[in-house]
Amino acid sequence: MREILFRGKRTDNGEWIEGYYCNLGGNHPRVLKESIFIGKIGRVLEFKNIDVIPETVGQYTGLTDKNGKKIFEGDIVITKTTSCKFVGCILYSTEYVRFVCVTKSKMSYPMDSKFEYEIIGNIHDNPELFETAAKPAAKNIAQSGLAPATENFELMEG
Repeated sequence: MREILFRGKRTDNGEWIEGYYCNLGGNHPRVLKESIFIGKIGRVLEFKNIDVIPETVGQYTGLTDKNGKKIFEGDIVITKTTSCKFVGCILYSTEYVRFVCVTKSKMSYPMDSKFEYEIIGNIHDNPELFETAAKPAAKNIAQSGLAPATENFELMEG
């Protein structure tokens, strides 16, 4: 069974943190909207609530890259299969009900532990990895069954 874990950028200092995701609030301005809890579940709950930027929240896929780094939604990876190598972004697909790697040409490949991945960045810290001139329309992504981690984007092929 894979670990259910999330990552997000802190609102106070912009650093990445991992933990358990919680949406605490809806639209009320005084209630926290997006938070990551860090702590242990045991006899006594010991959690620290840390506010995160909502657009940066991404779930852990359960896989690690070739360097042992956890792969999260929104990561940009080089993927090597038995027949090809390409650059893609990790998204959750509602169509496949699993994480997929999406290329610039909008091809989606279900993530597989047989493939080799190498994280080269993420869509929040490394926007220079994208070609901004040709962003797909939101309806195209929605029709494909893909739920983007943040704004729509276009990826560079590797």
